[in-house]
Amino acid sequence: MLVLTVLTMIAELAVGVLTGSLALQADGWHMATHAGALGLAAFGYWFARTRADDASLAFGTGKVNALSGFASAVALGVVAVFMTIEAIERLLSPEPVAFSSALPVAVLGLLVNLGSLFVLGGGGHAHAEHGHGHGEGHDHNLRGVYLHVLADVITSVLAIAALVVGAWAGIVWLDAATALVAAVLIVVWARSLLTDTARPLLDARAPSAEIAKIENELAALEGVRKVSVCMWELGSGRRAVTIELVAEGTLSARRVREAVPELARFHRASIEIHDDQGH
Repeated sequence: MLVLTVLTMIAELAVGVLTGSLALQADGWHMATHAGALGLAAFGYWFARTRADDASLAFGTGKVNALSGFASAVALGVVAVFMTIEAIERLLSPEPVAFSSALPVAVLGLLVNLGSLFVLGGGGHAHAEHGHGHGEGHDHNLRGVYLHVLADVITSVLAIAALVVGAWAGIVWLDAATALVAAVLIVVWARSLLTDTARPLLDARAPSAEIAKIENELAALEGVRKVSVCMWELGSGRRAVTIELVAEGTLSARRVREAVPELARFHRASIEIHDDQGH
């Protein structure tokens, strides 16, 4: 995928400049970020697997994928900004485009992108395995690459449409207009990916409904006077939870785990039990 992407990127950029097609150049530059995202994703997986037993990483390497996905989102946003600026300049000062020469390369780019999309499958909405742990959830690293390719497919389709209509009707400004539309779509996807990857990187709390469910189950235990639960994502579908209880009697951590079986799904679960005197 990486080799095909780089070769197609070079072809699209070169032909886009020679023919004056901004839509084709936009697709070429986006293919460049796609190639970078593939390389970044590969590095992220390599780092996560080779550092799986690194004791200096308190919660493992799960957040490496989120970090790679965040970087991909930033790259998408940067590309969208440059595409927007160039498209506006072209709309204000249209330039001639050699539609028939640019069209075959745009079609080639679409075929490569569709092939990549097929290989990537669901874009991270599946099991993610890193090191010795498994997690059911989103693989932010893979999703970042998937969104890059999906945006590539959209920009390729728009580029082809602009070139076909431009060649048939002679509408030169449509080439720049499609590049502008592609930039808007990229911004929307980049924002979504930024939001999703920022949560595990910032140790954002889990949804209040999930926390409330566990708190209610704990509060129902005999002797429990006060409950405090903090839940957050470690990355790659792994989660951690800390539980602090104030209880009277002989309540044990084992009894807590038996009463709340969903705690077994957490990668890390810490339980602290204090009596009424704070011990």
